[in-house]
Amino acid sequence: MKLLNTSASAFAGALATILLLATTDPVVAAPAEPSKSEASSHAKVSLNQASAEQLQALPGIGPAKAKAIIDYRDKNGGFKSIEQLDDVPGIGERLMAELKDKVSL
Repeated sequence: MKLLNTSASAFAGALATILLLATTDPVVAAPAEPSKSEASSHAKVSLNQASAEQLQALPGIGPAKAKAIIDYRDKNGGFKSIEQLDDVPGIGERLMAELKDKVSL
């Protein structure tokens, strides 16, 4: 008789757990924040208006290259075309190819 009571009690506990889980809302993970590269891939960075920090959000652009872009912009009265980015010291063909679709005037 004791074995029957123990089994019945365990069954009732398991049934209660199943019912509880079936009636609770599922846990849904919050959407992940976009990474730096994903965020910068959506909005283009203006060569003529961007701050050094905004330029550094671009792939391959650190503090030195951001300063070189701003110096070129200031010296030449702004960029007239995106292709002029290739004239900035430190911006080679490979980096230019990566940046051309991520920047605007």
